[in-house]
Amino acid sequence: MTRVLTVMLIAGAALLVGCKGDAGAAGALGATGPTGATGPQGPTGLQGPTGPQGPTGPQGIPGTSGLAGIACGPGLVVSGFDAQAQPVCSCQPPNLRDHVEIPADFWWVASVRVNTTTSNYATVDRNTTFTVSLSYEHRVIGACPACIIEFQIGYTHLAPQGCFFEGFAPVTSTATVTFTAPSQPGLYFIGVTRTLALSCLTAWEGTVYPIAAVCVI
Repeated sequence: MTRVLTVMLIAGAALLVGCKGDAGAAGALGATGPTGATGPQGPTGLQGPTGPQGPTGPQGIPGTSGLAGIACGPGLVVSGFDAQAQPVCSCQPPNLRDHVEIPADFWWVASVRVNTTTSNYATVDRNTTFTVSLSYEHRVIGACPACIIEFQIGYTHLAPQGCFFEGFAPVTSTATVTFTAPSQPGLYFIGVTRTLALSCLTAWEGTVYPIAAVCVI
């Protein structure tokens, strides 16, 4: 161990000072200071790649079946239910005139009736027969007094059923034609027209005018 003798001269007199000792041991660790304030948030990092798609989950339980719809057929509506809770089907009556007036062509059809009703509309059962009665008139065509006249009649969605008159003008008369109702329910129209052919044609010629309707159930 090294000792250092220090002599100090104070006010002309020599003063002997003791030797400097070794450095003392380190003191104990002081207490931890308080935590500093939180720094600002750093920038958001880049988005990582999309992970792989997971496996398909199990199939869900099938839902319950819905109630069956009520069908009456084209042109029909459900108007009620019978004692067995079956739908009662009917048609919406059409707004249909019971006459046709074509004075420019010298002919008229009027007073159209279905069966024995007082209307040109009726409800009938499928595959049954019904009648259409009417009155008609045709005056002489000035430019063709010898022309043969045919009045065609039939369902408007089919070829004409036939002719209720073939002959020469002038004529004023009535006619009754029998029809068979279609096998499918629905609303059906019956029409007429007039032709100037030499015989009753099997196809409609000219404009077909609806004059009656039947609701087939």
